[in-house]
Amino acid sequence: MPATLSPTALDGVLQQAQRDYQTALVAKQSGNVSSARRAFLKAAEGLLLAAQSSRGVLQESRKALGQQMMAQAESLEHLQVVQDRPGHGSANTALSAEDKEQLETWLIQERPSLCFDDIAGLEEVKHQIHLKLLYPFQ
Repeated sequence: MPATLSPTALDGVLQQAQRDYQTALVAKQSGNVSSARRAFLKAAEGLLLAAQSSRGVLQESRKALGQQMMAQAESLEHLQVVQDRPGHGSANTALSAEDKEQLETWLIQERPSLCFDDIAGLEEVKHQIHLKLLYPFQ
């Protein structure tokens, strides 16, 4: 089983993945296919690592985003081969609406509408959650 990242390390991985994604989009827009491909792969690696330390919907969402980044990198691989041939210039691509939307909603956080008072029983479990997960960040 892969090691679970601490919340601080997980946040750092997600922030770096976001920077890599932004770099990929800028490189893609400027026609630098090779740099864009590398940055998409680095972003995918970060998201897939974050997915391993996540659970539930958040894990699936991060895994899906990582797979999308890998798919984008693979689609650029063909462009890179064509671009590297003599007589072929840079591909001129602009940010798509989907790219902009992904960029804006990168960090996904779940905000449950429940509080501990809504849950009956399990007082010891709730106490342990407070001690180990909530109090260290307050």
